[in-house]
Amino acid sequence: MFSPTDGINLELVGTLDPLRARRAKLGDHTVIWGRTVQGHGMSLFGSLEVESSLSGSGEKTSQYKSHWMVLGEHLPASDAVTFHELEVGMFNLEEWIGPSGIVHDTSTEPPYQSSIRYQQLPPLKFRIGSFEASAESNGLWNHSVMPPSAGVRVKSIVRFKTPNVQTLDKFLNGPVRSLQYFLQLATSSRVPMTSLIGTSKRFVQLLPNGESWPVPVPILFTQKKAVPLPDRKHPANMLFSAMGLGATLPSRMNSWQEGRDRYPATLDFHFSTGPLDSDVPLEFRFFSAFVACEAYHRATHSNEQLNPAEYKRRRELLLSSVKTDPEVFEWANEKILGNEPSARRRLQDLYDEQPEIIRTLVEDTFIRRAVATRNRGIVHAHNNNPDVFTGRELFRATSLLRLIIQGCLLREIGFSPEEIGSMVPKITDYRILTTS
Repeated sequence: MFSPTDGINLELVGTLDPLRARRAKLGDHTVIWGRTVQGHGMSLFGSLEVESSLSGSGEKTSQYKSHWMVLGEHLPASDAVTFHELEVGMFNLEEWIGPSGIVHDTSTEPPYQSSIRYQQLPPLKFRIGSFEASAESNGLWNHSVMPPSAGVRVKSIVRFKTPNVQTLDKFLNGPVRSLQYFLQLATSSRVPMTSLIGTSKRFVQLLPNGESWPVPVPILFTQKKAVPLPDRKHPANMLFSAMGLGATLPSRMNSWQEGRDRYPATLDFHFSTGPLDSDVPLEFRFFSAFVACEAYHRATHSNEQLNPAEYKRRRELLLSSVKTDPEVFEWANEKILGNEPSARRRLQDLYDEQPEIIRTLVEDTFIRRAVATRNRGIVHAHNNNPDVFTGRELFRATSLLRLIIQGCLLREIGFSPEEIGSMVPKITDYRILTTS
């Protein structure tokens, strides 16, 4: 049984204990091989025994949970799951790409007739690092609609290609995650993956004409909060879409990937939670947002608060005042280190760079109180500090930090302050701040 949130559950009559690898603990198995009812091989990875019991008839039963599974092949280890091409489906991808390809024709002369047809659109091509990417939409006739009517179902995928074989992990933590973050920024919402299919020269089928055809290999996998799916968004309600970016899409994606290479921690912390993730503790969401801001500033701004010469002068001046006391001098020499900007300075710099529509939401005390809240959680300082955000104020502060980092990311991929200003009202965090 498979669930995109819970992963793969394997129920067995009996147990795999006799086959347990020498180094495995309990009933855990690095790889489990099996076959589907159709006779196709399957490989389960990262399998943990979660339950072992006796059935009513006295037979031993076991239940295993796996993080992901490859259908069609028996593979010895996770690093053997390699592909030349990976096809990925993502939620809301159809709307983000833009035109559906559905064409409505109506005759202009009697007898008047109307018809619907599907016109294949050219793929959108771009690159993410060393991977070629192609966003494609395909229309399928939906004959489940009662005749004489019929419908067209449009499905969009992104196809990633690489000349050299790559492991699944390289695909997922490389171009797939990069595009997923890009779409989360565009839609201001979660973007679960809906399908994952790999092809490689390793697994092919020989055709009657003697040519070989790569066999698609479906992959089932666990995702954080994949269901229930979020609401679909119309392109007009997105910050930007592929159709809106037009010919600038490749350059925007290139800027995005350059940013991901420079400040990966910023994207990981920011997109690890959403603006309305009620199942994630609010304090964790606040610290994720604050660390995302700090990591971004560290990667994109100077990490010297004073110029080196002035810093050296001030340090030597302070040390010279205690040089007569060796013990104090040694202590001061260890403590007066680092010329990095303070957390308050970093947050102030990011605030100063925001468009007016974001700056007007920031109260005079916000930066001081945000730093106090951060310090309390990280270094347990000032437990009774009245500046610390709690409750509703903490919720709003988290949304404001998230909004600031989104303003930074939009600027990084080339949008002007005026363009960002027009996008901000569509961001979920902004809507929270202006309605709560």
